This record gives sequence, C-alpha cells and structure tokens, in this order.
Amino acid sequence: MSALSPENQAIQNYHDNIAYFEEHQPRLFKQLMDFETALDKGFYAEKYALEYKDEGYFDVKELESGKYFYDANSHKYADKVKKIVNFKKEESTFKTFYDFYFSDEELEAHAKNSIEDDPYHAYSKIMNLAKEAQSDNPQMKEIKKFIFFGVGLGTHIETVDAKIKAETYLIVEDDLELFRLSMFVTNYAVLAKSAKLFFSVFEEEEIARVIFDNFLEKSFYYNHYLKYFQMQSASDTNVKAMHTTITGQNHLIFLFSAYFKVYLRALNYLKNGYNFLDMSGKDIQEDTFDGKPIMIVAAGPSLSKNLDWLEKNRDRFVVVALSATLSVLEKHGIKPDIVTHLDPFEKTCMVHLDKLKDQDFVKDCLLFCGSQTPQILLDRFDKEKIFITQVNLTYKKSFDYIDPICVGSSTYMTLIKLGAREVYTLGLDLALDSQTGMSHNSEHAYNRALDTSKVDEVEDTLGYLTATVKIKGNFQEQMQATLTFNKSINAINNFTKAYKQEFQHIYNLNDGAYLEDFEPTRVADVAVDAFELLDKHALQATLLKALAKKSENEMSEEELDSMKRRHAYVKELIQKIEAHQYPKSFNAKMYQSQLLGLTLDILDEYDSEAWDLHNTYLSYLNFILPFVFDMLNTVSLHNEKRYIKKVHALLVGNALEIAKHYEKEIEGFFLEEVMG
Repeated sequence: MSALSPENQAIQNYHDNIAYFEEHQPRLFKQLMDFETALDKGFYAEKYALEYKDEGYFDVKELESGKYFYDANSHKYADKVKKIVNFKKEESTFKTFYDFYFSDEELEAHAKNSIEDDPYHAYSKIMNLAKEAQSDNPQMKEIKKFIFFGVGLGTHIETVDAKIKAETYLIVEDDLELFRLSMFVTNYAVLAKSAKLFFSVFEEEEIARVIFDNFLEKSFYYNHYLKYFQMQSASDTNVKAMHTTITGQNHLIFLFSAYFKVYLRALNYLKNGYNFLDMSGKDIQEDTFDGKPIMIVAAGPSLSKNLDWLEKNRDRFVVVALSATLSVLEKHGIKPDIVTHLDPFEKTCMVHLDKLKDQDFVKDCLLFCGSQTPQILLDRFDKEKIFITQVNLTYKKSFDYIDPICVGSSTYMTLIKLGAREVYTLGLDLALDSQTGMSHNSEHAYNRALDTSKVDEVEDTLGYLTATVKIKGNFQEQMQATLTFNKSINAINNFTKAYKQEFQHIYNLNDGAYLEDFEPTRVADVAVDAFELLDKHALQATLLKALAKKSENEMSEEELDSMKRRHAYVKELIQKIEAHQYPKSFNAKMYQSQLLGLTLDILDEYDSEAWDLHNTYLSYLNFILPFVFDMLNTVSLHNEKRYIKKVHALLVGNALEIAKHYEKEIEGFFLEEVMG
C-alpha cells in the first residue's frame, strides 16, 4: 500500500484526533466542536491558514500580517528542540520539593521528637540520603513526566517523545485555533497509545490549575524534578500558574503530622462530652439565628478601615469574630457574640488570645472551633458554650464535615450550614491591600507586606508564603492574593455552589477578593438603621438553646461500631506494611516496583473507616516518595544496594510508626473505654 499524500495524511490525523478527543478528552472535544460551529456560522473569522511548503513541511500563516509562525522548516525546528531537551535535573525543570539538608545535630533533634509533632522526624534522614546521592551535575536515567508549554503544530512533541518516551505528558496551549491546526500535523491519538496525556487548551487560569493538579496527582512519585519545554511564542502565564500550583500542593503546606491533630484530637473531645455541631445541613431551612443579621469579622485590611463604623453598629449584628481579631476588637469595645477558631497548632493558637488585656473579654462568648483545635484554647471558654465542627473527619457519621482552608472559610461554611439568612463579611479580604501590599490588618500577628510587583515573574524556588496570583476584585477590577488566600477563595466559591440556598444573602463589604454569589456592598450602603438593636444577653440564651438542638455530645452505637472498624483496619494495615519489611531487590528499577506495591497496599482502602489514615499517608507519601524515586533515577547513583537498604528501612519504619501511633491514640482516647 502506498503512503498517503501529505494532504491526505493531514486529514487522517485530524479524524484520528477528533475520535480520540471525543472518547478520552471530552472537555477539549466540546471546545473544538464549539469552535467548528463558530467557524461554520461565521461567528469567528479565522486568523491562520495551514500551508504545506514545497520543502516538505507544514507552516502556519497569520492571515492579517502575512507572517509565518515558524518561518522555517518546522521539522528542523522539531529536531532542534529534541536536541535541547536533556536529562539534566537542573535545566528547564520545576523543583517540586523543599531542598533541605540536615546537620547531625538537627537529625538527632528530629529523631527525639514525636512523629505527631514533628514531620521531619520521618522526613529528614531520607531527604539527606537523597541529597547525598546527587552528583554536582545530576542527570536522570529516565524522564517519566514532561510538560509542553506551547504547541505550534506539535512537531516538536513527536520528536521529544521519540527521545524521552515519557509515561505522562501535559500539553498546554492558549490558542485554540492554532491547536486545531496542530491536529492536522500531529497525531495525538498515536501518542496517547504509549503515554497518558493531559491537555490545557484555551483555558481560564482556574480551570488550568485543576488540570495541572490532575497532572501532578498522576504518578506523583515522579514529580521531584518536572522537565518542561516552553516555545518562544508561549506566554509565561501558564509557567507561572504551574509553579504556583506546585507550590500550593497540600502536602507541602499541611505536612502529614498535622493530620494526626485533625483526626485524633477530636476523639478526646468526643470522649469528654464536648458539643459537636451537625454540619449535614439537613435543617438548613431552620435559621439558627432567627433572621438576625450576622457580621463575620475577619482580620483582613478592610477591618482596620471600618472599625469606627463597626463599633458604632456592633449591637445591630450578631458579631461572629475570628480569634485573630480579638485584641483589635477589645480596643474598640466590640465584644463578639461568637468567636471562631481553626488553627491546630499549640505553639500558635494562643497568639491572639494572649494579647488580650482582659482575659475575661471572651469569657461569656460562644466558641465555634474545628475538631483539631488544641485543648489549651478550649480551656478559655465555658464548656457548655463550645461547639465543635468536624473538619475532614466523620466520627459523627450523620453530622457531615467541612473542608476549609482557613478560619474565614470555616466560619462562613458553618454559618451557611446553620441556616443563616443575612450574613455580612468585614475583613474577609482574601487579598493584599492594593496600596500597601499588606495581607492583614496591622495588628494581626502574621501580617506582612508582600512585593506585588513580582506577580508576573516566574520563580524557580518554592515560595508558598511569598508567591502571589492575580484575582478578580470585589470593588476593583483586579487584586493580588497569596496562594493561601486563593485556595480559600476557591474553597468558599465551591462551597457556595454546593450549599448556599436562594434565601441566604451574603454581603461582601471588603475591598478585597470577589466571591461568587456574594453581593459587593459598600459599608455606607448597609441599611443599619433598619436593623433593630439586639439584647445581647437574651441573644446568647436564644443561641445556646438553638445550637443545643443542632449538636450532640456523645456517640451513637453505630458510631461506636465505626470506631471499632477503624481499630480493626489499622491492625490489618500494620500487617500489610510488615509484609514489606525487607527489600525484594537491590536493583533500583526493580526496587521501585516494590515501592509501588507498598504504596498501593497503604492507600488501597478509601472508605469512611480508612479515610483518616489514607489522607495522613497520602500527605506523607506525596512529600517523601519523590525524593526516593528521584534518588533511584539518578545516573550517578553508586552502590544501589547500600542506598536501597537504608531508605527501605526508613520508609517501612516510618509507615509502621504512623500506623502504630494512630492505633495507640484510638485505643488510648477511645477504645479502652468503650471496649475494655
């Protein structure tokens, strides 16, 4: 059979790609079909034309200017890119890890600490081993994952794949019309037979980040160094978005030991009869606050600008204040009705309460707090006035849970689930002050000014606390947000779509981030004169009675049975891990297969009883396995047996220590009482 002509091969490529996208990339397929419809109906005028040159290659002509995209042989360009792409770890890579090396004194200190309190108890020795295995100019044996920023006609994608044969590719292109033309030249359907493909084509940044997250989750253990190629025509916007997506991954922010606090501290509160709030929302039609306007007071820059107004109108709202605002509110005589708190860390949770001049300032306040809140903070409030929400756990099975990023988002979520009708937010900026770059009001313990001029720069190091992104503003067209703020914005928006009812109205009074379905409202436009003055003593009695109906302070028989199943599950998991106690091979490639088997055994279960440990291990493994897989993938690694023996003993030892600590805590906090 004779080969197809270039024109017929191009048509065949297009049909192959359309069929592949329809079956395996439905979102991209719909975008392409919508574009085709726009062309057919004359809604869109083509900018480009695909031309086949006499020299035997395709190029793209820009119709308005007459200029060519490559203006050279696109096959030669592809060969040039193939030569540029190399296996060096320090060239054209995203470093997705914290590049630490620990001294002997530091290693000893971490070893003495509890695995619950110090994640580097489990990380530090493996990180040092991985560092020691690197040469001065380390190279990879294989490239497992690769990113293309910019497609053109895609010829370089095929040549690079022929060289590296990666298992997973992320293909990013901003121009949908140009990508459509690439479908005539590059057969993505053929490429997909040997690799998993992720596409981000003509996407809004929020959607692109979701796709980037999905790419990172796939075979996460190969993420240590992520190689990429950026076409000259591709903007830095997507490169920056990928960097901030990497930097904002949960396992780099909430290290696995934090999950112990989230999952295990709640057992003590259940055992000791604390009130747990029902977050199922099944009674959302029943307003816990009886239609009264609620003011969420957060610690953003907008709070400082409106304190006088809040002081004047404090008795017209149910004041729900984040704990970080208490010292500011005390100075202005604004006593909250409800205090909210989320911070799980004993070292930092009391920073703002300890700044109070009168420690009785919060004595009569109600407390809404997350299930991971330290006991030391709860002790500042009357027990009967404390109401705990389950955060990412399901001990009270019918009560559901919330999944907040920060205390501002958890406060909003809690109020919505409790049926609040009219909610105003002040200080919930979730953005940097456009004039000063400040992240919070001036008295917040962790307020800082960030350099907003670098928002478009592509960085090569992880900087979660300093990196910023552009967001839509509430009153301004555009603002800047930290990665934490951006995560909180997304969490609030997703929650709003899922749970907020039409009868619930949320007013955004802040010169900060725009929040979906929040009504942008200037403080001066709030009709406070129409609000009645509230009797705060009567209000508290009413709230206590209403909240008592929506809370429980003990576990049902079904919930006790669930805890017994958790106990049985962790015992079974310990046995699974112990089965991997010794390496089955000292060959780096074969040993990686055993590690994947260990990972699958650990993460295999994901039902409600395995949820706690699954998420704890997922954080641990996402952080540490890339160090190990990269070490094993290093060309200069000598004496593989020595490194494998050491790292395996540490990995299995840590995995067992996590499981046994969890087992001990369940038995100590709960099972001894109910089973003994």
